[in-house]
Amino acid sequence: MLGDRRKGEATRLPRRDENLPGDKREAEAGLRGNLPEKGVYLITDRLLSHAREEEAVKAACKAGIRMVQYREKELSFKEQTSMARKLRRICSDYGTTFIVNDSVEIALSSNADGVHLGQDDFSEENVKKAQYAGLILGISASNLQEAQAASEFADYIGFGPVFSTQTKKDAAKPAGIFGLSDVIASVKKPIYAIGGINEKNASKIMQTGAHGIAVISAIMASNDFYSSSKKLLKTVEKWI
Repeated sequence: MLGDRRKGEATRLPRRDENLPGDKREAEAGLRGNLPEKGVYLITDRLLSHAREEEAVKAACKAGIRMVQYREKELSFKEQTSMARKLRRICSDYGTTFIVNDSVEIALSSNADGVHLGQDDFSEENVKKAQYAGLILGISASNLQEAQAASEFADYIGFGPVFSTQTKKDAAKPAGIFGLSDVIASVKKPIYAIGGINEKNASKIMQTGAHGIAVISAIMASNDFYSSSKKLLKTVEKWI
């Protein structure tokens, strides 16, 4: 992990196109085009959806969401790969970009468009694997320093929590609207805000110039996946 390096010791990771053969660079450039325009980014949660992930993702895609991340922390590698492949097929049917959380291996096994790395998984090995495979690379950041470090390698950054959230138990202190605005002003990569975002506060996020909102409970904990997705899209699209 980057966090494991000694204080004052700089760990240099390869930039996006560094040490890649020409054909890989070209493939990578093509895949980066799959990153959607501004909008809503759905992150799955098996428990919140009561194991209805496929239903939720299909409803969200049907509603118009064009970026979905499969996030699972408890199931086995085999079980995660199986579900990732099912969700990949659904996303493909709707032209939705499909991202896998944390695991480059599962992303490759499911033919995902990309992988999203948290700070604990933001390592030289994982960055190189993602780059060489031509995967869209998303990286999480909870403060300006992390966002700046991630921006050299990431295609987009998931920044947060912006607001208080119960979805992630070990979440950092909320950055708030001002913290998000500082990151957007300083980091020249698409920023998806995450953490406690819903239909009521989504407009505040989009006013900062964020690329979009990343949501979990706003859709996955809903009784109506399609309706919740539509409402969020309607709110966000006013600022696009």
